[in-house]
Amino acid sequence: MIKLYLKFFAAGTAAAIIALLLGGLLTLPPAQALGTALEQGLLLGVLITAVLGTVQVLAVRRIAGGDARGDIYARTQRLELKSFLPPERLFALVEHYLRDLAGCRLAASDQAAGRIKARSGISVLALGVTVTAEIRASGNDGSELSVTAAPSMPLALADYGAVLKLVRGLERHVRESEHR
Repeated sequence: MIKLYLKFFAAGTAAAIIALLLGGLLTLPPAQALGTALEQGLLLGVLITAVLGTVQVLAVRRIAGGDARGDIYARTQRLELKSFLPPERLFALVEHYLRDLAGCRLAASDQAAGRIKARSGISVLALGVTVTAEIRASGNDGSELSVTAAPSMPLALADYGAVLKLVRGLERHVRESEHR
């Protein structure tokens, strides 16, 4: 969580200082413009961090519920799970979840290789999520699922829980389907 706040502080402060410096250079001497931009930029950076960082933390905690295993604040979420379902059934289940329930667009789907790549659409709070799922046969007629999901935009500071929601939803869907 501290890394999250540090990223917000660094990005928010840098953006504020640059904007204030550019505006200040038009009306003030360079030394005074720099001093003013640094002072006000640091204050704005703290404010941006406090507001946006806290909104991100609260959104992720709400999605995680009481299940705080793993780094729920990480940009990239990973899921490893074993299932007693055969690989073909698990592949169809993951593909159905991503396409029909999560609303993702399938970029690649190769059942023979056991690999699915999908991308969610852009929403108000997130600029899309890229998901890669790999399904392989396990020793005892079961299978293993590896999922990696991350924001589609590499420089995105926050996704307000979109990545975590997609990964946890997929995990819940697979677990519930095993009992049907």
